[in-house]
Amino acid sequence: MPSFESVAHADAVALLGAEMLARGEIADPASCEPVYLRDFRTTVPKPLAG
Repeated sequence: MPSFESVAHADAVALLGAEMLARGEIADPASCEPVYLRDFRTTVPKPLAG
């Protein structure tokens, strides 16, 4: 099996999932959430003068 550093990210996730399934481990799909690395901020426009 290839090392996880040498494969694409999606491939590594698939390999880990296959290994977990083979061991009988399961994960709740509802708990799988992406990790957003960027902090998103929004601004509110100032009211127009007049």
